[in-house]
Amino acid sequence: MRERINWIDVTRGIGVLLVIYGHGLAATPLRFIIYSFHMPLFFFLSGLVFHKRKNERYLTVLKKDFKRILIPYFIFAFISFSLWLSNIPLDRITQDLVTKQIIGIFYGSGNNGYLAINIVLWFLPCLFIVKQMLWFISRLEIKLIIPVLFLFSALGYSFHVFAPTLKLPFGFETALTGVVFFGLGYLWNFVPIKYSQIFKKNALFLLAILIVSTVIFSLANFNLYNHQVDLRLNRINNYFLFYLSALSGIFAVILISMKTNKNRVLEYFGRNSLLLFVWHLVVFSYISDFVFIFLTSERVIELRNIYLAPFYTGVSIIVILLISIPCKRLIKLLA
Repeated sequence: MRERINWIDVTRGIGVLLVIYGHGLAATPLRFIIYSFHMPLFFFLSGLVFHKRKNERYLTVLKKDFKRILIPYFIFAFISFSLWLSNIPLDRITQDLVTKQIIGIFYGSGNNGYLAINIVLWFLPCLFIVKQMLWFISRLEIKLIIPVLFLFSALGYSFHVFAPTLKLPFGFETALTGVVFFGLGYLWNFVPIKYSQIFKKNALFLLAILIVSTVIFSLANFNLYNHQVDLRLNRINNYFLFYLSALSGIFAVILISMKTNKNRVLEYFGRNSLLLFVWHLVVFSYISDFVFIFLTSERVIELRNIYLAPFYTGVSIIVILLISIPCKRLIKLLA
């Protein structure tokens, strides 16, 4: 059991590094590859640690998820709102501007200019919806879950094709796709140990195939539509290429994590992945203010991929983790 926890934490650590680094990159092939699987990976990992209790009532589950997901979401959102508001000049603050962001917080969808206070927060209300969906799906027999997940994948893709501008509360249209990866993560727990061992024994060979597949499928998907996959926008592009690249990327990272197994740094990042995920763009904004003191916009564009993306990633991680230490201690004292 301890081994399993180790590699899951390592996977989360790698995943959050990819998210932060991907946000630091300009529109490059590496960014397109990362975007093809980094958010499906987090849904998959959430499903992996999802456990149902046989006779647990849905109302009990709903209360737990509200406490564990939505309360932190609203706390993060209103702190982000305060920081966002404090950085806007007084002469630019309007009632419409403020109202739009407050509505965005309760609507829980990071689209059409809402949640501009901290766009990555879209994931939490969407995850809340995904967990509710999976609770009901998990009541089915195991053999029925795959067909149901396939149906959800088709529904999610239908929104992408027929209603690309429709954005529902709590990212419901994205949750239809997110639950597919969450469900596959949940089903991973039922894979016989012998198959997991085969997976690990042939790790290097499989890893090479998975990495090549992720690159080929993700770039092919980009080239067909000329824009990157973005799960927040429910922008999937080609149905088959999306799922092939996402699953290839997910299992490539899992294989790397299993072979690594124990890495204190990545495990620490993994255990703090929520804080790193939620706050890195906020820290990015302050880093940008500092960088633009010394560099022109043109120079920033020139340096972004090679130098600034790693710089932004490293600084944001250090700042968030340093600030989190006294905050955690304060919470323990108040608890």
